[in-house]
Amino acid sequence: MVNLESEGADTFFGEPELKPEDLLRVDDRGRGVISLLELGDQAARR
Repeated sequence: MVNLESEGADTFFGEPELKPEDLLRVDDRGRGVISLLELGDQAARR
């Protein structure tokens, strides 16, 4: 997550920031939820 922030995640999807709790979730049975992200142009940005 720290690497994402340093590489522009503060503007990821046009949102002010990407919080770890947005990606680290469990369902109603306590099972982990896998979040998949498509980076598109963000991945090529330097």
